[in-house]
Amino acid sequence: MNVIKYLFVFSLFAFTQSSPTKVKKEIKLAVDDLVFKAIPDYAQDLENLYKRLGFNVEIKRCPLTRCLLLFKQGKISALSLQIGTLNEALENAIRIEVPITEKIKLYPYKLTGKKIENVNEATHIIIAGNQSHIKFLKKYKIKNFIKAKNQNQINRNIDRGRADIFIAPDLVVKAFKNPNKYQISDKRFDENQFFHFIHPSIKEYKKKIEEELLKLKKKHAFKYKFNSLTD
Repeated sequence: MNVIKYLFVFSLFAFTQSSPTKVKKEIKLAVDDLVFKAIPDYAQDLENLYKRLGFNVEIKRCPLTRCLLLFKQGKISALSLQIGTLNEALENAIRIEVPITEKIKLYPYKLTGKKIENVNEATHIIIAGNQSHIKFLKKYKIKNFIKAKNQNQINRNIDRGRADIFIAPDLVVKAFKNPNKYQISDKRFDENQFFHFIHPSIKEYKKKIEEELLKLKKKHAFKYKFNSLTD
C-alpha cells in the first residue's frame, strides 16, 4: 500500500515538473515621436492594455518613418496611432476597428496676413511626411513640397520664409503656444480618423485588443489632453 502511495506521489511530482511553464508573449509597441509628445496618456493606456492581456511590453519610440519601416520588416508588433487608411499603404497592417479619434480636419496653414490665395500658388509647401499629409497632397494633386523632421522644423521654415504653407490638423495648430500666428490659407481640407494597428504576428489577439479598447472608450471616450508639438 505504501509503495502504491509512493508511486502515485512520485508520478504527480514528475508530471508537475515536466508541465511546460507558460511564458509571457513579448510585444514591441511603436510609439512615434508625435504621439509620445502630444498624447503621452494614450501611449500609457496602450502599454497597460497589452500588459492586461499578458504581454511583456517593450516601448519603441521612434520617428514616424522609422516606426513604419520597422513594422514593415516585422520588427515591431503594433503601431500606436495611425491614419485609418494605413492598411492600404502597408499590406501587413491590421486595423483594430475601434476609432481612437473622431474625424480630424487637416488644413493648409500660412503666416497670418501673408497673401496666398491658393495652395497651388505656394512656392513651397512643407510637411512632416506622415500618411495624412501625403493623402492631402494626393487629393489636391500637389507636387511641389518639401519634408521636415517635426513641427518645430516646419514652423521655423515658415517663419523664416523658406516655405509658404504647412499642412496640419486644426487641433495641432490650436495647441501651439501662439496659434494666432497662423491662419488657414484657403477652404481646402481633408478628414481622417486614426486607429491602432497590429502586425499579423499577433492577429490572434485582435478581438481581445478591440474589446479592451472599447472598455477604454467607454471609460473616458479617448478624450486626452493634447500637448503642444512646438517648443
